[in-house]
Amino acid sequence: WAAIVGAVVGDAAAVPSHWQYDVRKLEAMLGSSDPAFYAGVPKPNPFYDVPIGANSCYGDQVATLVASMASSSSPEVDRAEALERFYQRFAESADYASMVEAKRTYAYGGDQ
Repeated sequence: WAAIVGAVVGDAAAVPSHWQYDVRKLEAMLGSSDPAFYAGVPKPNPFYDVPIGANSCYGDQVATLVASMASSSSPEVDRAEALERFYQRFAESADYASMVEAKRTYAYGGDQ
């Protein structure tokens, strides 16, 4: 459990500066602030904007898989059930609409 909790909390702490690899730009934005749970403006994360303390899609993937595993009495992952949970969380969720659009724009250079 400790590894799962650590992964989810670490993910939430890193969300504000996630996907920012320009060290000089990150240092300029953060100043002397602690990057964990950074709440300054502008946010260094260029791809999505979730509330401070919320998970990224990576933390949501962990939580979705753990929920699926916890719902089963079998030691095996029920792939169909897990896939349905992932579909509901990511494909049908408005939470990820802006991230999907940002990725499309970044990856393809515009509307696709």
